[in-house]
Amino acid sequence: MQRFVHLDCRVKNINMHRLFFFSILLITAFGFQSCKKNSAEPEPADIPLCVQRQYYSQSAKGAGITDAQMDTVYNLFRATNLSLNNLQVIRYMNDAKYGLIHLFMNQFVNGLLVFDGEVGFHFHTLNGNYTIDSLGMPPEEDFVHSPHIDSAYKVSPNHAANILYQQISKDLQRVTWQANWKDSCFAATLGLSVVNGKEPHSNEAKYGLVWQVTPQNNQYPICFVNAITGKMISYFDGIIE
Repeated sequence: MQRFVHLDCRVKNINMHRLFFFSILLITAFGFQSCKKNSAEPEPADIPLCVQRQYYSQSAKGAGITDAQMDTVYNLFRATNLSLNNLQVIRYMNDAKYGLIHLFMNQFVNGLLVFDGEVGFHFHTLNGNYTIDSLGMPPEEDFVHSPHIDSAYKVSPNHAANILYQQISKDLQRVTWQANWKDSCFAATLGLSVVNGKEPHSNEAKYGLVWQVTPQNNQYPICFVNAITGKMISYFDGIIE
């Protein structure tokens, strides 16, 4: 009987040592994690901003184009067997002296506007007849060909606007930016842009869903933010040095 008592005590001692060792490991791990969190640089928290979502109509007639100009555009494209699908006229220039009509257009892919994807067509007119040759057509590489891109975004417009706000806050080039931008309103537009840092229209360019953000009613400063990952793609304050 005495032998079993000794064995039982020995087992209890072993279990207590294991419990003590396990507790030390937990405390050490917790302490390491706490130090790790404290030493990390905190991410700037989003602040509530005034953000208004902007939408682009995919209509072939863009803002500022008259009905008469669109009638001419339809005639030009019918006469030269061209399609207006996924194109939107945004500038119309009639160079009557040389019998030329210049059209500049937005591109749409899967119903989404392609930022910086403008293409130009140049038509010749002679005795009321419209012609176009290879010199009047946009280069094939200027047309954006992209697989289907879902328009469901993961990054909120407010977060995208916060990224622009943070960039503006760090930009010291303009004295007028000492104003409180938190009281301003920002415009956010969903569309497509190059997301892998390659040149637009190049074979290596990969297009993805992005937010274009600017102060409302202003062209600059402008920021493009990946609408899936939240990564800033580009920022430009409008200053050319």
